[in-house]
Amino acid sequence: MNKWNGLNIYDFNDTTGQISNPRPRIMFDQDTFHVTGLSFSPNSRYLYASPLYKVIQFDMEAPNIESSRTVIAQYDGFRNPYGTIFYLSALAPDGRIYISATSSTYNLHVIKKPDCPGKASEIVQHGITLPGFNFSSIPTQPHYGYLPSTYSCDSTLNGINDDLTNKKLYEVFPTIARDHIKIKYNGNQYLEDRTLHLTNQIGSQYLYKISNQTFNEIDISNLPSGLYFLQIVHKNKVLYQTKLVKCQ
Repeated sequence: MNKWNGLNIYDFNDTTGQISNPRPRIMFDQDTFHVTGLSFSPNSRYLYASPLYKVIQFDMEAPNIESSRTVIAQYDGFRNPYGTIFYLSALAPDGRIYISATSSTYNLHVIKKPDCPGKASEIVQHGITLPGFNFSSIPTQPHYGYLPSTYSCDSTLNGINDDLTNKKLYEVFPTIARDHIKIKYNGNQYLEDRTLHLTNQIGSQYLYKISNQTFNEIDISNLPSGLYFLQIVHKNKVLYQTKLVKCQ
């Protein structure tokens, strides 16, 4: 997508790599940057474009995709130290979309609930503070694995529950492990139907059932080595998250 050729949308066969069924081209204002960010929501219904001064959502299920164009954010002028205007974007393993800026800044923007329509997607401008300068870049690896298909736009079920995450309901140790990790639960609810999600840096996901006990030991000896994003999930609600390094 760019300001000269617009946005071109096709069907993509992730088995054969073929593209087909081209949609009518969508054009943008001339204030669009040369190349802008594009990211699909986890359920593939919404497409997000970040052309410089705004973030736009398109509904892929609309009879006319272009007419579904909804501006969910206008650049608010924030600088840290340079302008955090919208640029490249990526869907992360946690189900959120992160957007970089075109200049050197300490911030990323984040769309917290990208499966939700319009402003319900909850975009937070410069919502992530980085430990150092980032000049426009953002990871662009393809999603070899799949994000959970049960992701819901219901605000009670969607995304990361920040309150629970911050209350230390769970302890996971060690976070650098070779064979086993231990999970200790310090609360008195959400004991049934819990699942451990481990997602690596290329999007491959591994799921483990957590018993209804307050203490669990999970065998990860067959897990490929590397860095993982760990989540404990109950009925599509994330109760806890951290990072895990699996050693050889």
